[in-house]
Amino acid sequence: MKYLFALLAVICFIPQVVFAHTPTFVEESTVDISDAHAKQVFYSRIQEDAQTYTIHADKPIELYIALLVPDTLEAYTDISVMINTVNTRRQFADALNGKTAQWQPYKEEYSGDIYLLGPEFGEKTIEQGQKPQGMFLPYGTYTIRVEGEHVGSPYALVIGGGDAFVLSDNWQTAKTLMTIKKDFFDQSFWTIFQSPLGFGLFLFLFASVVIIGGVVFVYRRVRV
Repeated sequence: MKYLFALLAVICFIPQVVFAHTPTFVEESTVDISDAHAKQVFYSRIQEDAQTYTIHADKPIELYIALLVPDTLEAYTDISVMINTVNTRRQFADALNGKTAQWQPYKEEYSGDIYLLGPEFGEKTIEQGQKPQGMFLPYGTYTIRVEGEHVGSPYALVIGGGDAFVLSDNWQTAKTLMTIKKDFFDQSFWTIFQSPLGFGLFLFLFASVVIIGGVVFVYRRVRV
C-alpha cells in the first residue's frame, strides 16, 4: 500500500506527450495499414520477395512517403518503392528509385542517429528544402511495394502526414530507440544516453527516484 502513493505521484509527473510517429518493426511480407492519417515509420530489412504495405483509407488522405536507411556500412541504397492504387477514384502509379536518388544525411533530432534520406513522395519534400507535405488523395486502397537487391539491408519507410521525420520525446519511445540503435545502427545500449532523448530519460528516471523516495519518507514519518 505504501508504494501505491509513490506510484501515483510518479504517474502525475510523467510527461503526457503524443508520439510524433508510431514506430513499428516489420518482419512480415505484407502489412495492412488501417490508419493512414497518423504518421508511421516501419523499420525492416530487405527480403527475398518484395514487402507490400497496403493502405485502407476510408476518407481522403494526405499521403507522404519517404525512404531512409541508417548511415552504416551494412545499409544499401539500391531500394525501390512502387506506389499503386487498387480501387480509388483517382488512378495513378508512382515509383521511388533509390538507385537514382540523391541520398543525403539526415539527423534525427531526439535520438541523434544519422540516416540517409532517399526518395520522397509528396507535394513538398525535404529534398526541396521545404517542410514535407503529402499529396492529397481520395479515399481507397493503395499499395506500397518495397524491394532491393541486398537481402537483409535495413531501411525505414515513413508513411503518413507530412510532418518532419522525428521521434517523439515521449518516454515510451526509449525502448524502441534502444532497439533501433542496436539492430539498425549496431550501437550499444549506453549510446542512448548520449542523445537528447536519452539525457531526458535519465533526468526523468532520476526525478522518479527522488519523488518515490520522498513520498516513502513522508509516509513513514506520518505513520510514526
